[in-house]
Order: sequence, then structure tokens, then C-alpha cells
Amino acid sequence: MPRPFDACSHIEIEEETYLYLNDDYPSKAYETEELSFVAQPLGPADLNKKHNVIPVPLMMTDEWELLKEDYDIVRRLRAIPKKYDYIFIGQCHYMGREVFRTLNLPNYVFEDNPQGIFHLKSQEKKKELVKFLEKIAEAKFVFAPRGMGSSSFRLYQALMVGSVPIATSMQDYPFADKVDWDSFCLRGDLPELSSLIDKSQTIDFDEYSEKGQEFWDKYCRHDRLFEELKKYV
Repeated sequence: MPRPFDACSHIEIEEETYLYLNDDYPSKAYETEELSFVAQPLGPADLNKKHNVIPVPLMMTDEWELLKEDYDIVRRLRAIPKKYDYIFIGQCHYMGREVFRTLNLPNYVFEDNPQGIFHLKSQEKKKELVKFLEKIAEAKFVFAPRGMGSSSFRLYQALMVGSVPIATSMQDYPFADKVDWDSFCLRGDLPELSSLIDKSQTIDFDEYSEKGQEFWDKYCRHDRLFEELKKYV
């Protein structure tokens, strides 16, 4: 399962080269109207359409390396029993994330990780990433607020492990012209968090989880993602 493109550089399709930007500030894509692929778009759907920006899933490079070494980890993660209802693990000192410290929810796991894992060396980072994925796989719902950019790694990690993401304050969603995001993801702005939590208690979790896994399998695996992106050229 080769990775057919670079994460923060370019993608080559049918001998043509296009921008493929996975970073927090992809302003280069908005300086042109040439087709580009952006994981953290700077604006909503109408702005992206104007600049010919195609939103794509936000994926960690280390995560891809992990999957390349042991793709069966996806099956194992999805087989982990759900012990908790809600979980948030991450940094809470910016973007309004303090709210996750004080949520009064039954069966809620909260873990502040002020340093994150990006400062770690490659092998240590992979080990910590596996631990993180195993932890969120134990929860039905994973809080996935946007980060410094406009998207969330947790959103796609939750889909990968079979949890349902509660995504907040994202600008745009990949492949929204092809899939119904509301069939496998709870989404809104951060001030709407309470209503999203209320909604989580009324949905069919198994149905959302199954559709979320189908989305990840088709649109987030790098080899299959590449095939989908070719259709936009």
C-alpha cells in the first residue's frame, strides 16, 4: 500500500503536479485559482470553490507510517470494546478547549496533554500514537475540536477506530459533494457543544459508527484517497 504523494508539498496526477497542503496555514493555495488539495482550508465551501480548493482529510504523517508498517492495526482498534461514552485527550490551553475540562458528563474520560506528541522522536511518537488510538477506541464519542488550523486530526482518527466524532468549528468538510457527513459525524460550532452532546444521546451509534468506518476506508486510506482525488482532475 504505497503512499502516492507527499503530505505538505504536491501531488502528481496524470503527469500534472498540484499543490497538496496538509499544514495549518495553506495560504499558497488561495493565491491562485489552480486546482489544489488542502487538508485545513482557510474558508468555507464558497471560498474554496472560488479558489478551486478541494478539501481533503487531515492525516498525520506518522500515522501513515504506522499503518504502512502494520495495517492490521485498524482491525484491532475497531475490535476494542467501547467502555466509555465520551473522551477528550489533548491540549486545552487554546481555541476555547478549556470547556472540555469542566464537562459534567457520565462515563466521560478527560486527559490533558499539554505538550502533545509532536516534539517526540519518530519511534517514541508512534508508540504514543498507538496508545492514543487505543484510548479513543474505547469511547463511543470522541470530541474533535479544530486545532490551530481549521481541521482536526481526532476527527479522522475517531472514524478510523470506529468511534463517532463530535467535531466543532471546522471550516469545510472533504467530499461533502459525495457523502452525507451528518450520517456519521456530529458537527457544529463550539458554542453548540451542549446540543451536539444532547444529539449524541438520541442517535443510533452502531449505524453512525459503521458509516464512519466506511468513509474512512474509502476516503482516508492514502491509496484509496489518491484514486478519489484523481476524479477531480
